[in-house]
Amino acid sequence: ALIIGLSYFTFNAISYLVDVKRRYIEPERSFPRLLFYLLFFPALLSGPLHRYKFINDQLNDIGWSLQSLGNGSVLLLWGFFKNMVVAQRLQYMLNGTEATGWFVLVHGLLFFLFLYVNFSSFIDIVQGIALLFNLQLKSNFHNRVYMACSRQQFWQGWHITLNEWFRDYFFFSVARFDKQRRYTNLLLLLTFLLIALWHGFTLVLLVWGLLNGTWIIAEKKWMGKWQPRTWWQKTAGRLYHLGLASVLAALFITPSLGSLLNRFL
Repeated sequence: ALIIGLSYFTFNAISYLVDVKRRYIEPERSFPRLLFYLLFFPALLSGPLHRYKFINDQLNDIGWSLQSLGNGSVLLLWGFFKNMVVAQRLQYMLNGTEATGWFVLVHGLLFFLFLYVNFSSFIDIVQGIALLFNLQLKSNFHNRVYMACSRQQFWQGWHITLNEWFRDYFFFSVARFDKQRRYTNLLLLLTFLLIALWHGFTLVLLVWGLLNGTWIIAEKKWMGKWQPRTWWQKTAGRLYHLGLASVLAALFITPSLGSLLNRFL
């Protein structure tokens, strides 16, 4: 009940209702067809999120074929390998010791990598199950998103469908009233605070969301649309992002701000 009430089911329902109201799509007259979209079992627990039109356009092609079975099985096996081999080893390293001092950053980096491998493995499994029935779901992560050179690049490839949902149904919906673009940074900050609240109602997560939003705003101001081109620039960008991302990852998993400071100091 908690998962259905607060997560992907509700977000998909909201996107369907808003798209109908905006006349992007026609109201669905078949209740079982709409229910299939809302309660598509593989994606209900871990996503990815989808617009109704994206799923509806494929429903008439659902079926079995040797190609769909092969592609789906390969993706399923890859997802199970990432989860049961790679993610489990990283989790073992995370649970081994209580990091203190500068090792808090190492602990944060390990969690950052674990979160990517673990979460993306669920998405691979979900996509694999869907492919068995010739249903193509969206990717939720860019390949090697952990090698991003900036926070802007990272968020473009991390939990893509959730970020697109907040962008389209909150940020753009409110930003259209700001004709002079005076409050763009404020709206961006509010968007990240909402993403943080989606993860949980805690002070730590609010600070995490605030820092993410502030980081993006600072990069937009000082870096603009700069893209690293040389090997040295890419290496420096990756080290810069991984270093600060490790701090935010350590913050994300800490029970309180005080305990994180005590461990670090």
